[in-house]
Amino acid sequence: MVNFTRLPEPVMKPWYRIRRGDVVETSLGIYAYDRIPKGGKNWYGKSMNDGRNFRIRFNPMSEAKVVGTYNFVDVPKPELKQMSNDVNELRPGNLFVIKHGRGDNAELFRFVRSTGRRIVAVNPVTNKTYNIDTSFTFTKIENLPY
Repeated sequence: MVNFTRLPEPVMKPWYRIRRGDVVETSLGIYAYDRIPKGGKNWYGKSMNDGRNFRIRFNPMSEAKVVGTYNFVDVPKPELKQMSNDVNELRPGNLFVIKHGRGDNAELFRFVRSTGRRIVAVNPVTNKTYNIDTSFTFTKIENLPY
């Protein structure tokens, strides 16, 4: 059983007024409200019985029965140092990573040589040669911020 602060009397709230940490009683059990994803038909909550996280379906036209409050513990994210551009420090045989795309996509290569505006590199897994433009951020394996 997870400890939470009980209200003297339950309060009925519409779903758009529910805040993070409100403890909601449903037909499935008692859950601490965490969030509703954008455009979602479910909400995420923490069970007050066993502390596990669940995705719970809801009807936005109904009201929620709030019976208490719960303080979520925010886990601090570790600070990462900025990725440096090591394009000038690469020597033949060095492993490096280029980061590209919208997400956290990265690819591993082995440096072969520089040809002015391009870098000739080999994928160490497939042994395929690539010509990579120098506009990418090149980070040596030793200098990764992780």
